[in-house]
Amino acid sequence: MAGEIDVTSTGPIAVGTFMSLGSNAGLAGYFSGFDTVPVVGVQITGGGCYPAGDLEEETKSFDAYQWYKNNVIIAGATSATYTPTGIGEYNVIVTEGTCSYSSKIVSVYNCDPDIVVSKTSDITGTVTDGDIINFTVTVESFGLQPVTNLVVKDIFPTELDLISVTPSQGTWNSPDWTIGTMEAGELFTLKFVSKVPNKPSEGTFSNVVSNTQDQIDTNLSSDDLTENFTITAKKIDLSLLKTVDKSIVKLGDNVIFTLRITNKGTDIATGVQVKDLLPTGLNYDAVNTIIPTNTTYDSSTGIWDFSNKNIAVNEWLELKISATVASLNIVLNETEVFKTEQKDVDSSPNSSN
Repeated sequence: MAGEIDVTSTGPIAVGTFMSLGSNAGLAGYFSGFDTVPVVGVQITGGGCYPAGDLEEETKSFDAYQWYKNNVIIAGATSATYTPTGIGEYNVIVTEGTCSYSSKIVSVYNCDPDIVVSKTSDITGTVTDGDIINFTVTVESFGLQPVTNLVVKDIFPTELDLISVTPSQGTWNSPDWTIGTMEAGELFTLKFVSKVPNKPSEGTFSNVVSNTQDQIDTNLSSDDLTENFTITAKKIDLSLLKTVDKSIVKLGDNVIFTLRITNKGTDIATGVQVKDLLPTGLNYDAVNTIIPTNTTYDSSTGIWDFSNKNIAVNEWLELKISATVASLNIVLNETEVFKTEQKDVDSSPNSSN
């Protein structure tokens, strides 16, 4: 056999070798006593919690020590024993000769109940009509002993439409997230999916959470109970102009009413409806009526509907309604924007203005 030989072992081994070239005997060798990787054990003394306990490397036999908290080196913590300065995850890296070894992570909890609650969201900047917002409530127990009858209260803001609520533990019955018993080190989440409604209230709003339980929360760790968000509504400015091709008519005449709608606002207009119901004495002429593409006109209700057509900024469309004069002394109707999905800067739909 020719080549390199690699040996891996979890304990001491002995290796014998005999090497030759062809029929000629060569060099014999014997190697033994391969060293093992030491186990670095850390125990918590003095009650096993903060601020009563210490961390101690069990053997105290290594050449050097360096302690870490949450994977960050702790300056000056270079002995076999370390007194924690707060809750967190600790480990020690020891040195023996030229080799270094790390202990397992040891979690240090508060001696007394310490429930940490935070409220976060995926909001970046302001939000507006139709935006989806995801909120997350996170609760974590940093106390050594369990807490019981834990309830987190979240009065969700009415300025948003709530789509779904998903707890990782317990049950949700607005405004209470009932968790019950929570053990040391456990972490649970409550996830909200919400949407900014059309024509929303504008301003900066706050979502605040709170918690109650049988035990007194020491609040040794900081909570983050408030999440703020700012809503800016989309703005449109619809201008509606109505003209007729004849000012004087007689029985049997055909007249054409032209409705022109223009979006002079800063956002696209969606879900628009215009109402123009022909008055008594005029018979609708569907053959000669011209309706813009992707819109509809219902002569029985007078609704010119834009459900399948958005009106871009500075875009205009015209509807030409044809009718035949069936009687005299006709009183013309009012024409108005009947419905929109965005706020109009200078009028309110279906208000005769």
